[in-house]
Amino acid sequence: IAALRNKAACRIQAFFRGMHGQYSALMKRQELERLQRFRNRKALDCQRAYRGFRGREIAEGLRFTRMREGKACVIIQRNWRMSRILPWRGIRMNKIAAFVFRREELELDERAAAVEERDRKRVEGAQHDSASDEEVEDVEDVWEEGWDDDEGVPFWYSPALNEKVYEKPPSKFQFHLELIGMNCKIFWPMEDTWFTAYIAAFNKTKRRHRINYPDGDHEWMNLEEEAERVMLEATDGTGWLMYNMYCPPSLAAQREKVKTLFEKRRKHFERLDTERFWVQVGWDDERKRMRWMNEKTAEI
Repeated sequence: IAALRNKAACRIQAFFRGMHGQYSALMKRQELERLQRFRNRKALDCQRAYRGFRGREIAEGLRFTRMREGKACVIIQRNWRMSRILPWRGIRMNKIAAFVFRREELELDERAAAVEERDRKRVEGAQHDSASDEEVEDVEDVWEEGWDDDEGVPFWYSPALNEKVYEKPPSKFQFHLELIGMNCKIFWPMEDTWFTAYIAAFNKTKRRHRINYPDGDHEWMNLEEEAERVMLEATDGTGWLMYNMYCPPSLAAQREKVKTLFEKRRKHFERLDTERFWVQVGWDDERKRMRWMNEKTAEI
């Protein structure tokens, strides 16, 4: 019995020393890593201070050099101009100034004419009735409905993608089609005013919506490109929202479903990441079960 007790005591001591050694090694490694990070931060601070000092010295030297060179250039230009000016310099300078001013006026007129021409072409393109153009059907957005006799459920088949699904796929233009019939406000920069209108149609080929105004005028706009000057009236009565902030109710449920699925996957990977740090450290004779230790938290 005494020998058995001594043997058990030796095993308990050996197990305790092993666990204590592992814990001490873990704490020392963490302490060394913390000390190394502290030294690295201080080294970076020293480097930052020295670089800032050297940069200020170089900048001050460059500033002084540029200032001295600028003064020298002014003196050289003044001497050269004085050597070139004729006695009737006043008349000559007036002629030069008049020529420069006239040239500037001509350039401004040319720029204004170019801006007006671009604006005219933009208005013509916006007012062009895209509904008169024939729409080209997107083959990847065409799904043929059928019936699966084996499963007893409907299915949808895409000839372009050669894909078969059992849930009706949403159209890639679903968001744009949801906007038809909604009230909107369009900002005109030249008028500096928001004009009320409503969305009447959508052209899939040109990716443009038809905007009808109360006075009978209309234009075709690419709302994604003009998002900064488009507001939409929310269907729930909360008021006006910018185009980039609006989400139709039909798409909100889909986005919420995707968000929920993403959250489940994130929690799943977090749990796997936590379980990865648990290792076996030995058998517990008293509790008759395996003992585990977390290498990350040192929890047993």
